[in-house]
Parts: sequence; structure tokens; C-alpha cells
Amino acid sequence: MNESEEKYAKLYNRLPEYVQLRKRDGEVWEQYMGIVLHWKLKYLKELCVELDYKSVLEVGCGTGDLLANFPAPGKVKKIGIDISTENIIAAKNSYPDISFYSGMAQDVFVTENIKGIDIGILSDILEHVEDDSGLLKACGNVSKYVVLNLPIEKVPEYANRVYGINDVQGHLRAYSIQDAIDMCERAGMKIVRYIEKKYVQEPIFRTYLFNKLVKKAEDPIKGLIKYNEELLHIDLTPEYYKSIFFALLKK
Repeated sequence: MNESEEKYAKLYNRLPEYVQLRKRDGEVWEQYMGIVLHWKLKYLKELCVELDYKSVLEVGCGTGDLLANFPAPGKVKKIGIDISTENIIAAKNSYPDISFYSGMAQDVFVTENIKGIDIGILSDILEHVEDDSGLLKACGNVSKYVVLNLPIEKVPEYANRVYGINDVQGHLRAYSIQDAIDMCERAGMKIVRYIEKKYVQEPIFRTYLFNKLVKKAEDPIKGLIKYNEELLHIDLTPEYYKSIFFALLKK
């Protein structure tokens, strides 16, 4: 790794969200797994439902949970790569049947001779890397198809957010839908199909919001009022909130 890459490796080793996830229990873990199982995989599976695949690669796999729960019809080989050594240690401990590697994806592709993959996954990762189209292109070079989900944050909800390495989630930039499409084109990837969805309109988010504002409130009546106010704002002004670009890509 060069100096810049080492900086990002250290960042994701110590990022509070990942430190919590590596504990594998608690409220943060439960909420995260709900998002993985009932939000991300819900639409990634929809994109891949017609594909026949025997191998799956996830770049930026974190602690390996999305990859482990990605549908595996028959015998499917799974490979996960993440820049954080601490994330990979946690992933290996939790899912010993999956091959996990720490390092930069392009380097691991070479050292481990990774190629001929049926599906490559880039889930909430491209907003974290300096060369987003470069990583997408590299993943496309070793995979027949690439599925990705990317946050669309050029919306009023995030108008005052300061992006960069010091961002609380490590997001280096915000995207619009057109930005996402342009990035895919720069990477030489064709969009087979895509879905745009808003997390705030999903049942899992509304359950989370109800638990937060009502079930855990000191005054549940006031919490219920606040809950209904927030839902009304979401339903009347959905354009205020970020969406997610789920896409199936091919070279």
C-alpha cells in the first residue's frame, strides 16, 4: 500500500461504526443486520434473480455479512476483500467457509489470481474510494456482472454535509443519479437495469423510527406525534431525502 492507501486502511480499522459491528452484538449490530437483510439484499437479489452464477466476489465487504447472506443456489464460491485488516479478522471468525483477503482490491486480484467471477458486488463502497470509476472498472474486469448500491446524496437532506476523509461515514463525495450513470460510463460498464429506492420509504426504516421515537420514548404519546410528523414530511416531500441507486452492470 502507498501512503494514501494506508491512511484509509487505518481509518476503517478505527471508524466507530465498524468497531461496533466487529463486536457482533448490541443495538448497532441489530440495526445494521436489519439493513443488510431487509434493505440492501432485498434489491440486490431482485437485480440478480435471473442470473445463473457459481461465484460471487464482494469488494469492500466490511465484516462479511452481506456476502455471507447473499443467495447461494447450489455450490457458490464466495470471496470477500476489504482494506481493513480488523474487518477481515472479524469476517473470517464469523464466516470460515468464505475466502477473505485484506488489502487493495486491485492488488488482491493479482496476488490471489482472482478472475472469471460471475457476480462482483460493490455495496456502499464507491463513495469511500478516491478513484470510484477505476475500482468499478477493475471489478468489471474480473467479473461477468457487477451489482452495486450507491447513495444518492445530492439532495436537501445533505445540503450542509462536508464530504471528505473526515466525514463521519468516510464518504468522499455526493452523487446524483446522473453522476452515478456517468461514473458507470467512465468505467466502461453498461447498465443492464437499475432501481432507485428511498430507505425512508421502506418498512424497515419505519419500524426503526417507531422504535426510536415511540417504544423507547419517555413520553410515548409525544413520541407518536413526532413519528407521525416525520412520516408526513417523508410522504409529502420524498425529494428531500437521499435515495439508493441499485444497478446491475456488465462490460
